[in-house]
Amino acid sequence: MGRPPSGRLSRPGFLKPFPIPGLCGRPCRCYRPVMNCPKCDDQRLTTNRVGEIEVDHCHECGGLWLDRSELPKLLEANPADVKTLRRGSDRQNANSRRGKCPRCSKDLLRISSALKKQVTVDSCPDCEGVWLDGGEFNELFEEKNRETLRSDKPSGTHT
Repeated sequence: MGRPPSGRLSRPGFLKPFPIPGLCGRPCRCYRPVMNCPKCDDQRLTTNRVGEIEVDHCHECGGLWLDRSELPKLLEANPADVKTLRRGSDRQNANSRRGKCPRCSKDLLRISSALKKQVTVDSCPDCEGVWLDGGEFNELFEEKNRETLRSDKPSGTHT
């Protein structure tokens, strides 16, 4: 029967589209569109799992896309669980480039991290996701651990 006007495949005799294999691995409606790196030209993001969190990663520049509220959870994670996320470096000078949200294509806003002012993260004003250039997650993770060590240190102790 071919393609319906929408351009999606249909079952012969029906206009409903076939369900697309989704996040669950079965044909369903939880389809996840392909996302491109906001800093590299035509580089697709790959998905890695850290516990229940899906982290999208660019192999070219080492950047990470984190959906809304995922960054605080990852910063609290066990260091062994986020070891692969901490490897990136800004070898492409991606931090100096502006990008578009890989989810909704809006311009990303460049803001200083509240955790470490020297780290500039790219944030989407609509979907509230966060792009971290290569190496930025490691800087934030180390700062969070230093902050935790400082707050756990008993008062009156000097180093």
